[in-house]
Amino acid sequence: MTPTPSTSAPLTEEYWLILPRQSPWFGPLSIAAGIAGLALALWAVFDPGGGLAAAILPATLGIVSLSGGLLLSSRRGGVAVVPHGSGTALSLGGDGPQSGLVVPATEIVGIGVRRVSEGDDANPYVTFGLEARLASGATVLIAESREEDELDALLEELTARFPARPKARPNAPSESALDDQTLLIRVGAQGHLPRTLGLVAFAMLGAGAVALADTSNAAYATFVGVPLAGLGLVLGILPALKSVTTERLALHGDGRYRHEYQAFGLRWGAREGRVDGAGGVRVRQRGLLGCTVELIGERRIQLIAGGVQAPRGGPGGSVGHAELLELAVTLSAWHDVSTHLSRKGE
Repeated sequence: MTPTPSTSAPLTEEYWLILPRQSPWFGPLSIAAGIAGLALALWAVFDPGGGLAAAILPATLGIVSLSGGLLLSSRRGGVAVVPHGSGTALSLGGDGPQSGLVVPATEIVGIGVRRVSEGDDANPYVTFGLEARLASGATVLIAESREEDELDALLEELTARFPARPKARPNAPSESALDDQTLLIRVGAQGHLPRTLGLVAFAMLGAGAVALADTSNAAYATFVGVPLAGLGLVLGILPALKSVTTERLALHGDGRYRHEYQAFGLRWGAREGRVDGAGGVRVRQRGLLGCTVELIGERRIQLIAGGVQAPRGGPGGSVGHAELLELAVTLSAWHDVSTHLSRKGE
């Protein structure tokens, strides 16, 4: 076991609080199988007794195995303390070394545990989240457990590394944040997962098209070409739809919200709720699935802007980590004001 470094000693390399996930065996084996499949497909193409039709299945399986192996072999998730300028920062791993959410120590004003209850009162699902409270008013989820005492050791270490500091924001939030507002959020298809799905879909669609074009073998076209093309189409729609979808979040002054997705003039997935004094707003890093904002309301957690893997937004106003934190601050201010005024009216 790696010894815990002194919290007062200067940090020169990343120190893992929660180890990342990585496949040391299955990932490389899958990569090797994929290369073998592609080699077999290439041999079938040039073999006089083979041809393009004989190369379809090994080529498709090779691309699927290779892309999946590369995805599994990459380091994803985990929480580390890393050097940052003249100080340190928390780094919450995404789907690779370059996609971590970095939270500078200068932004952290405290470490605490939040109890969250979902579902109905008769059968609630209770979790405890270890969170970093930021000076901006947002919070970042570091670890989560069904048992609070399982977080004690990590809470103690993080509290020692990031001691509590006074908040810079006022205790009584301004009522100007209560104006009705509608936020349009576009994340796009970021990270390894949509690229992997897109590559696999392209391979299956291509293989299916080749099989369907073989009019000399109707059974082959029906039982190989149609399933491959159909599955490729389904897999291809997912990242394509993600890349063009915009989330629409309407915030009302009385604490109600409405969240839905829209693209090409269509809207779907609408969900409504309202703020809860026992809830709040926080940023969650989900590793392979990317960062998202959680709006914790009445027995429900609404995920907003999911799948963020880039430090900053890109073309078209897409959301990165910086913009996601800004969104969390906006939602937190709205949540605090709505909760504050609802308590005053009781």
